[in-house]
Amino acid sequence: MTSIDDLPRRSFAIVGEYRQEILQDGDLKWIIGHGSNDPLALLHEMNATGDSIHDFIVSKFTPGGTFLDIGAHVGHYSVRAARAGMNVYSVEANPETVQQLRLNCYLNKLNITIWAFAAWDSRAIVEYHCIKDAKMRNGSASLMPVDGYEPMGIVVAAWPLDEVCERLPALDLIKMDVEGSDCHVLDGMMGTIIRHKPLLIFEDHSWTGQYDFAEMRARERKLEAFGYKWADATAHGVRCPDRYRIGTPGST
Repeated sequence: MTSIDDLPRRSFAIVGEYRQEILQDGDLKWIIGHGSNDPLALLHEMNATGDSIHDFIVSKFTPGGTFLDIGAHVGHYSVRAARAGMNVYSVEANPETVQQLRLNCYLNKLNITIWAFAAWDSRAIVEYHCIKDAKMRNGSASLMPVDGYEPMGIVVAAWPLDEVCERLPALDLIKMDVEGSDCHVLDGMMGTIIRHKPLLIFEDHSWTGQYDFAEMRARERKLEAFGYKWADATAHGVRCPDRYRIGTPGST
């Protein structure tokens, strides 16, 4: 099994003692910041078992298809989808992470549309919350209050995706990992989902207590009226916690 530590890397200084590295992962390059969790972009790939949520999502990448990556982080899925030939739209609100995402696109000479705002249910301004002393690029930064998290004093614009996706000619796949903003995001893109009926894969954060599963179930039932069938990822042969949910489109 290949370890991230075994990958070829080139280290360079940015300012003072702050350094970044470029890692070569097969035909992909990743820029990694010291002290962050940027290596999340590689972990699943390096430890693939064939039945992880990563493997399931990647198996759905179809050349010529359209992928909406909500909560794209540094491009774990966006970069791989674009390399697979998909049209990729990446939604990432964290201003620091967006820069890493842009650099990963540049390093790999990929054309990805990046929407640097928070997906939400209305036009708004929202504030980041993060674990005390954690780096901003930590993938667990949340726009919702979480026990043990603190407001960062950093605010970002938030938009409903129905407003920005209205001109998309097609949409085949949505991955959503938004650290507790799940219900807000779904409410803001119901029209887009109903119109295009993409495969929808998301991490349900009701287990964190940020909302009740009944709130999420109400949204799933709304989409069931348009042909969606819902199941935990384990029902699709995915070895992962039950918190991953998969919505499969069908006819009404």
